Amino acid sequence: NERVFSLGPACSHGRVRCMALDREKNVVYGVAGDEDDLGSVFSYDDENGLRWLGLLATDGYAHGSCASYLLTSCAISGDGKILAVGSGDRLGCVYLCVL
Repeated sequence: NERVFSLGPACSHGRVRCMALDREKNVVYGVAGDEDDLGSVFSYDDENGLRWLGLLATDGYAHGSCASYLLTSCAISGDGKILAVGSGDRLGCVYLCVL
């Protein structure tokens, strides 16, 4: 089948743990990584290809500093403007990312 191809790794190490498709079904967002390293957020669409979007951490006076290691879930809000990412590590954080 000529329509099957590889995009390469979504994360430098570890597995893809969850993916969510946007409302228009054009962009998929995902979380990946090994449980002993920082988790990663990535996206894929036909125009930009596979893109690493970064790590999730906070560093601020009001909420303190932390980084989530085990990103386990992601979902897109009904209006398509927010990506929620959950962590399965001891912090148990939910990050809200503006798209």
